[in-house]
Amino acid sequence: MSKNQILSQILTECQHCRTITQVASNLYVSQPYVSQILQAAEKQYHVALVNRDVLPIQVTLAGIKLLKHLTQLIEDQHDLENEMALFSTKHQGKVLITFNQPMATLMAPELFKPLEAGFPDVLFEFDEQTTYLAKQSLLEGKANLFVGAALNDQNITTLPITHDERPLIIIPKSTPLYSQLRPEDDFNENLNLFENADFIGLLGQSYYQDLIELIFSDNHIDINIRLRVPNLISATLTALHSSASTATLPFILPRLQIPRDQYRLLSIPETHINAQLSISYKKDASQLTQTIAKTLQDLIAKFYTKKNKTLK
Repeated sequence: MSKNQILSQILTECQHCRTITQVASNLYVSQPYVSQILQAAEKQYHVALVNRDVLPIQVTLAGIKLLKHLTQLIEDQHDLENEMALFSTKHQGKVLITFNQPMATLMAPELFKPLEAGFPDVLFEFDEQTTYLAKQSLLEGKANLFVGAALNDQNITTLPITHDERPLIIIPKSTPLYSQLRPEDDFNENLNLFENADFIGLLGQSYYQDLIELIFSDNHIDINIRLRVPNLISATLTALHSSASTATLPFILPRLQIPRDQYRLLSIPETHINAQLSISYKKDASQLTQTIAKTLQDLIAKFYTKKNKTLK
């Protein structure tokens, strides 16, 4: 046990005991040992930690403050040891992969096991970010890889994913638009139906949300953003349980298991939004990162192939 842990235990017991002798008894040590530890700490910090001249003994304000810091130091040391234990078995270090939401939520269960099997010495971390934040994380070296919208930057390499996740506008049965939508008409004609329609949007700096809103504003159509939520799954579920529409992605809907007759879908054409997906990393990335990127490219291609077969 470290000196910090011993002193922390003594100060903690001093808060609940009448005498130093009782403190020693509760800790199964001798009274002189407790006094020695306290005196050494008081000499080190030049302040009284426990008032032993009164009954019951009292921990001073300095003692309370020190106990608080000792507790935090012990917790931090414990966390550090746990993290270092992970790195001792993962000697190639940590690789952080960011995903456009909600891709990590839906893909992680099928990506993690083959990644861990292929790179047993790597500690993987998955995160979800908007395209804007993910790009910044890559450029600043905070993330190693990004899975999501194709990035256009001279300092970034992108590997295409052979699948376009084309956005859709979902119109719940509870909205007036449900019966007005005409699938045989082109997108722009149907878009006019959304004038003053209620809409669920996304929070934060979202390139995706900006593009969706730009489609409406470019066509001089005003929509009412009734609520902004953290991610597309929340937006889709909220829309389906309300009288508002929202933008969603094809691979979300089957996983929500909502009956198909409860909503209609309007596909957004390629002329309005680039739906190409890719895996991105900095051009000066390590060979390990580049190898993981190529593995991810294959795994995600298999993910979509499997899901497409399931959905047919």
